[in-house]
Amino acid sequence: MSKDLRGVLTALITPMDGSGKIDWNAWTVLLADQLAAGVAGIIPCGTTGESPTLSTDEKKRLIESAIQACRGTSTAVVAGTGSNSTAETIALSRWAAEAGATSTARSFARSPSATCRSLAGIGSGTSLAATGATRKRERACLSSVSFQCQHITLPL
Repeated sequence: MSKDLRGVLTALITPMDGSGKIDWNAWTVLLADQLAAGVAGIIPCGTTGESPTLSTDEKKRLIESAIQACRGTSTAVVAGTGSNSTAETIALSRWAAEAGATSTARSFARSPSATCRSLAGIGSGTSLAATGATRKRERACLSSVSFQCQHITLPL
């Protein structure tokens, strides 16, 4: 089923319990509520979802569970794969593509030229479209990257 990136896409929080661990029961309820509300897409592990505090394994489990919950629906999964590590962002973005994410959302704490190199590395060998808010200077280099870029502006 084709998943369109138009309409309401919810940047999900990652619910935590009192000890700072992911509350998986609350996560399941959150996913079900979003699907019941009919959102066009969900964004697990973005900056709203505590991504800097999550391990790679936790991110994968959250993204994978979101993909499974949305399977067979028209709801897109835009996997938050951003990191302060370019290599980790590239690896997680490629993993998300293979796992079935519709797209990815990444934030970079880098210069525009480093961002372009990161995006080119992610796009190499995958058909996954990249999403993310970018500054004006970054948009110019994005147009020259050899894969399709779609831009979603999310409130910060």
